[in-house]
Amino acid sequence: MSRNLVPVGELPAAVSEEYNIAWQLNLPPNVEQGQIGLDLSRTQLLARIAGLGGVIVGEYWGEKSEISFSVSGVDGLNQDGSATGVGRAHVTAAKTERSSLQDDRTSHLKEYQWPIARLAINRNELGSRISDRVQAGMPAETAWTNELDRSLRRGLHSAAKDKLIGDIRYRQNCISLPTYGLMWYHLINNLVQNNILWTGVDIAAWYGGAAAIGGLWNKLRTGDTQLDRRRWSIFPFSVQPDRFALAAAMSATTRLVRPIKGASEIQD
Repeated sequence: MSRNLVPVGELPAAVSEEYNIAWQLNLPPNVEQGQIGLDLSRTQLLARIAGLGGVIVGEYWGEKSEISFSVSGVDGLNQDGSATGVGRAHVTAAKTERSSLQDDRTSHLKEYQWPIARLAINRNELGSRISDRVQAGMPAETAWTNELDRSLRRGLHSAAKDKLIGDIRYRQNCISLPTYGLMWYHLINNLVQNNILWTGVDIAAWYGGAAAIGGLWNKLRTGDTQLDRRRWSIFPFSVQPDRFALAAAMSATTRLVRPIKGASEIQD
């Protein structure tokens, strides 16, 4: 089995040390799963950048997008005397996926935690979209490949935002953010004044201090410094907009689900 492109039907159903990507989504029997592949290397890299310890792709049966019509008034008459009306169409769009994070209790510090992301695909909405594509002449495997790729990338983008930006809601960041804001101000002030030496000293002290304090805290609480689990960033706390920016850019530009050789050519 290629480590880069793995048929979704051959992916494990549970996260393991070898595969931190689990696939629990059941495709219809008329879809050849061997023609739809997950790029394991890219997906694992994106998950790592997003601060995730693993990804579980599942399913749920949710709502479908609906179109409703309403007549707002009469604007004229036909030759036979019947009235003509003015109507409006309203589209209620349903989500194609949703994401959630499993708590990682290996450390009390958020920047040392690597939660598992659960991505659930809305089978009803996805099935409706795929049906429209197939009726338009697109092969079923191609339609499933395209829609799964979009849903997976959107789900990982959402999980990355929840982890790397959403951690701001925790108390430890309410305390550390103002402190690091002052440090950034001091760092930028040194750069403006061309104090390159002191800028380097500030950076070393900043990261050294953050790592030392975090390691000591983990040592006292868990018996291990867990420095190998620290999620490194320009920002030495768990809110990491730089990592989120990288994850967002990769999820927007990188295909994760691709056709395996011999499958129908992708049509956007």
